[in-house]
Amino acid sequence: YPFTSDPGIELIDIGGPTMVRAAAKNHAHVGIVVDPSAYGDVLEELREQGIAVNALGIMQITAWGTSYYCLGVLAQPMVTETGWAKTTVLLGFSVALLVMGCVSTWVGRLIDRLSARVVMALGTLLVAAGLFALAQVRDPVSYWAVLDVLGLAMSCCLSDAAFAGLAQVVPSRGRQAIS
Repeated sequence: YPFTSDPGIELIDIGGPTMVRAAAKNHAHVGIVVDPSAYGDVLEELREQGIAVNALGIMQITAWGTSYYCLGVLAQPMVTETGWAKTTVLLGFSVALLVMGCVSTWVGRLIDRLSARVVMALGTLLVAAGLFALAQVRDPVSYWAVLDVLGLAMSCCLSDAAFAGLAQVVPSRGRQAIS
């Protein structure tokens, strides 16, 4: 800040340089901006990162709850309503996990080609379609086919895709945002 009077020793600004030095020591957790003309750009980036990370967090809670954990809630009611063995119902989840693993490399390439944002949006739509189809199934084979779709969807929108998305949205701080 500019001095308005003749600076005496008591008015010399040691706070600014001291804070810059402290920020440099804590560079992993602190960013410094010494040029006031850059404040707007920095604030905009922080707002975008905050929104992106928060939106991704909410999306992940919803995606995990409606896909990966849904059978934790639905398995017993499905057994009761359909008369299928519990092993038949839970085998579907194992099939979904197998599909999820088998398509993960392909989904990773798709994320690189299209962006995590696009692939995760498609994955979320696939989860919704899969859940709708799950409500329509009447036999185990159809049920397992629907869980194949959910396995693909989970690969597109759960943690691996989210981590890739963070690295794409905030490349300089993707690792910090993930942890």
